[in-house]
Amino acid sequence: ADVGIFGTLMDAWQRPIDDVGAAGRDKGQGAKYVLLPVGYTGPVPPNAMVYRQRTHNGFAILRPIIKDSSKENLQKAADYVKKMKIYPLGQKPKTNYVDLYGKLLEMTPVLDKNIYKEIHEMINEEPVETYNLGIMGLLAKVGVRKGEPFKPSAELEAIHGKAAPEALGYMIDEYHRVLNPPFFKGKKWSSLMPPGANETDWSYEFPTHFDYHARGALYYAIIS
Repeated sequence: ADVGIFGTLMDAWQRPIDDVGAAGRDKGQGAKYVLLPVGYTGPVPPNAMVYRQRTHNGFAILRPIIKDSSKENLQKAADYVKKMKIYPLGQKPKTNYVDLYGKLLEMTPVLDKNIYKEIHEMINEEPVETYNLGIMGLLAKVGVRKGEPFKPSAELEAIHGKAAPEALGYMIDEYHRVLNPPFFKGKKWSSLMPPGANETDWSYEFPTHFDYHARGALYYAIIS
């Protein structure tokens, strides 16, 4: 085929759920995927591929795969993407397609003091899993608590403003120097499958520990 699709379904914490496309359950033939939030007990559509998440939110990154970059195949890819329908379960509103071709768009995640407010919003939308209790305790120390308003003091805001850029620098260094260094000195070639990714299905949840440093660095690199 001149056009196909490849992508991955993930939960709120970027843990892979399944692949979509030729490598997924639909084998590239297309299907109805239903992502259910944790604790959902309602009806599900018949003949659908159903996934029960550990989180309330989830997302997918889907990429059209084309035979070549000819205008004809680029148009086929655009038409193919517009066949996808995304909507809440039980509803079927018209899918809104936003064409960003030719537009400048900054998608790099910004790490400044506002990231703590965003983290607060996120953890209040999601259940707390046992293995996250340690991290939740660390967040509480800097004013980010589940079930409580986010009202940092002036002192904490100053700490947030200083810590966030340092965390960004740390993740960049952790990925490029520690987790996935270049194969050759002076070059930038490195592995598409950093150490630990394959054996943990990209979650970095090992039998003995959760390597949140590696996962944070990896997914910052992927998304940015």
